[in-house]
Amino acid sequence: MLYIIYSILLITVLALQFKIHPRYEVSTFQSIVINYVVCLILAYILTDNPPQIGSMVKTEWFPYTILLGFLFIVGFNVLAITIDAIGMTMASVFQKISMIIPVLLAIIIFGETTGWIKITGLLIACMAIIMTYDFGQKEKTKTEHPSAKVFLWPMLTFLIGGLIDYVFFYVKKVDLVDDDMLFCGVAFGMAAFFGLIIWGYLLLKQKQKPNLRSVLAGILLGIPNVFSLYYVLRSLDVGIEGSIVFPLINIGVILSSTIAGVVLFREQLSSNKRIAIGLAVLSILIISYQA
Repeated sequence: MLYIIYSILLITVLALQFKIHPRYEVSTFQSIVINYVVCLILAYILTDNPPQIGSMVKTEWFPYTILLGFLFIVGFNVLAITIDAIGMTMASVFQKISMIIPVLLAIIIFGETTGWIKITGLLIACMAIIMTYDFGQKEKTKTEHPSAKVFLWPMLTFLIGGLIDYVFFYVKKVDLVDDDMLFCGVAFGMAAFFGLIIWGYLLLKQKQKPNLRSVLAGILLGIPNVFSLYYVLRSLDVGIEGSIVFPLINIGVILSSTIAGVVLFREQLSSNKRIAIGLAVLSILIISYQA
């Protein structure tokens, strides 16, 4: 459970950093790409006996790092479009609720246990995610999208988020990865590769000029990011089912982020958020009991 707690705390640190980016006029895209580069460098330094590139590309897990790198960048851009189309609140719900995908696939494909305790905990977790967000206020979006696209982008956010989690679960479940830090580093390296290509294109179009604040923000993001993913993978190593790990991490991040928002940013807790905190604690207790 310690690995799960570590990953929750580190992901919360990432969320808090993103929260203050607008205050310092940080380009989220640039900071994300720099963050991937930093993750690659850190993972390489921390990996025991880093392999040669020639031998690494022959490993069974290498194709999955390409897939993850691609999904990281595509997912980031799809999330940005989703926020533009339906607002931050609903986009966040679709992103968080995507934990359903790895949970269901873990149960259906790998036969992980079910039971009324786990199902009850998962349902309460989903309710907590939904109640975290205030739907009473209609958000303004930058552009109007046709109704078909308003449906498409949230579904893509949901599917990509769930697929990323499932790929991590799969490579651990079938024992493809024996060096978690190396796997994290290569996956982030692939994301950096795709991100730098996009950034280069935007530079040619003069749409994304380098910003020192964004570079510094990316460095600060990269340090907790690489360890957060490392501890997610380690959590899947200690015998706890994936259908328990992902909900615990998701709900734990929501709970800790909400508390941090109140303590650090003096955010006011609406009645919805108070209920969400109660549901989050209850779901964590139930799912932890199942574990």
